[in-house]
Amino acid sequence: MPQPAPRTPPEVVDETRAVVTARDIEHALSTLGVSKGSLLVVHASIGSLGYVVHGVHGVYRALREAVGPEGTLMIPTFTGDFTDPSCWIDPPLPRSLWEEARSSMPTFDRERSLPTGMGILPVAVLADAESRRSDHPLCSWAAVGPLAGELVADHDLEDPFGPRSPLGRARDLGAQILLIGVDQRRNSAVLHAHCLADVPAVRRAKGPFLASVHGQRRWLTPKRLAECTEGYRNIEDELVVRGLVRCALCGDARLRLMPMDPVVTEVELILHDRPDAVSCGRPTCRACSVA
Repeated sequence: MPQPAPRTPPEVVDETRAVVTARDIEHALSTLGVSKGSLLVVHASIGSLGYVVHGVHGVYRALREAVGPEGTLMIPTFTGDFTDPSCWIDPPLPRSLWEEARSSMPTFDRERSLPTGMGILPVAVLADAESRRSDHPLCSWAAVGPLAGELVADHDLEDPFGPRSPLGRARDLGAQILLIGVDQRRNSAVLHAHCLADVPAVRRAKGPFLASVHGQRRWLTPKRLAECTEGYRNIEDELVVRGLVRCALCGDARLRLMPMDPVVTEVELILHDRPDAVSCGRPTCRACSVA
């Protein structure tokens, strides 16, 4: 008599990780104060939440539901692949290959160029047929919702985080910054303020990047650019003390919600008094050093 096939043991589940649903995320966002019609600038580490049912799609659906059809999401979709090869440091490119790398480098395509090192959420947003993306080769942003077109239009090539950038428009439109499982090092309000404060570190000569200007390939150098954000966590306590940070837990992650305009104003004031307040403090840091 044939014997029944042995049953496959169930997959071992990591019981130390939280299990999170889209409804859990919606509840956490509501607790923080996200409401229908909000404009959210989102920075997220999906893995920090734990095991998310439906993964990035569950997170994206929760964000869209939280702001509703009348709300707008904006996500960084940065692409660091279009810098001059002489600036590459991880790893550096041999000098003998610089010219070949320059001549063979494709120009940025906002429909096809994928974000680099930004996580999976930006990819999900770009896959949404309703999303719109700015056309900066290094510092593009994607947005979805009624304000998307206004946010990403005419992105200033030489001042990518300044007033005529998606960040500048988001501030003017009353955006909130949402951090999911990441800290102030990913807070683009601090990034915007850092550049607006025009401290020496952001004015320091930066490497050029490849852009397409009126259909012509051109190497441009930004007027100001904040490259190192490691020191941004230095001002977390000051923002909290001033009541600018609201926190909630969702799964294994801490969520932070901040009003963009007051945060930018506060950080500008801090940097006016202490220009190195958001420096990482490492003497070997190429981006923070002004020597």
